[in-house]
Amino acid sequence: MYNTNVRGSFLKAILYSINALLLISIAYMCVQIFYKHFEKGIFQVDDMTPTNIQQIKKTESTEKDAFKNQYKKIINRNLFNVLLEKKEIQKNQNPIKDSFKNLKSTDLDLTLWGTVTGTIKTYAVIEDRKNKLQALYQIGDKVQGAIVKRILRDKVILTYDHQDYILESDIKLAPDTLSVT
Repeated sequence: MYNTNVRGSFLKAILYSINALLLISIAYMCVQIFYKHFEKGIFQVDDMTPTNIQQIKKTESTEKDAFKNQYKKIINRNLFNVLLEKKEIQKNQNPIKDSFKNLKSTDLDLTLWGTVTGTIKTYAVIEDRKNKLQALYQIGDKVQGAIVKRILRDKVILTYDHQDYILESDIKLAPDTLSVT
């Protein structure tokens, strides 16, 4: 009787190991079949010849152009009158840009740290070196008796004793860090 129990448990162990090997081999075969069928469509690199790469770039550029054309419809509608405002601002600023070239630099004890220009509000960050005070100034504000007449990119036109002077930034940083447009 002792032999039959040992033999039965030994046969059970063999059957369990055979079943485990069969399950592992079936899982391995399923994974191989899966990758064989789906890898061709997903990971195909054979078509990356120089001519095919050029064709891919051409299709990408035509897709980008089509994408830009969709935005052109919105831009042409001019829903927020943005284009008209920009044209009006440019028309108004052109004579001033030409006229400030002949202006004298101000003798006031001021430093222009930067400007914020835009369509609605413009600001200038000016430091009054006498009072050691930095502040934001808009058109019409007074600083050391001078009135801020115009705020341009990196320049401010001041009126002092009925004469126009220009205040330019003394600080030389990266080109786009002095003013925000």
